[in-house]
Amino acid sequence: MSHFSLLPENAASTDVWSTEPDLLKAWRTLPRNVMAKTSELSRDEKALIAAYYASLKGFGDAEAGEFPLAEALGLDVKVDQSLFQQVLNDPETAAVDQKLVPLLLYVRKLALESYKLLQRDADKVFSAGWSERAFTDAIIVCATVMFFVSVMIGHGITETKLEDFGGAAAT
Repeated sequence: MSHFSLLPENAASTDVWSTEPDLLKAWRTLPRNVMAKTSELSRDEKALIAAYYASLKGFGDAEAGEFPLAEALGLDVKVDQSLFQQVLNDPETAAVDQKLVPLLLYVRKLALESYKLLQRDADKVFSAGWSERAFTDAIIVCATVMFFVSVMIGHGITETKLEDFGGAAAT
């Protein structure tokens, strides 16, 4: 339920964007550019990071296998629900590439306790073999998701639509 009188009682994310059409226009290009950018991180890894970060921030429905950001960006991501639940529960024991674990742990700390991030957290990511560019790409994916999550949750919106991300349903 929206916190704002200018939005309908059962507002969806598209209702928020309709109040700021210029912002929506700019918003639609950012996630696509971030996710499509050539990177050491694969598109699937970026989508996993985006879904993981959004879930940690309380947005999206990971349990139902709904990852609108990845889907809207046209990523052919088939998220294994069991694997994703493992990542949500504990990236260190999840059946993912071990190189990804320190990055996922960094993302978790960024989402839940960013004020506690230290050089040693970054050093673990670098020690796993990630370049500064790939690490930055992961952080930018999180920042892109955080922008959306902040706008929506701040307005009291919990339902997303693919159009919000400039996806297939967007005009």
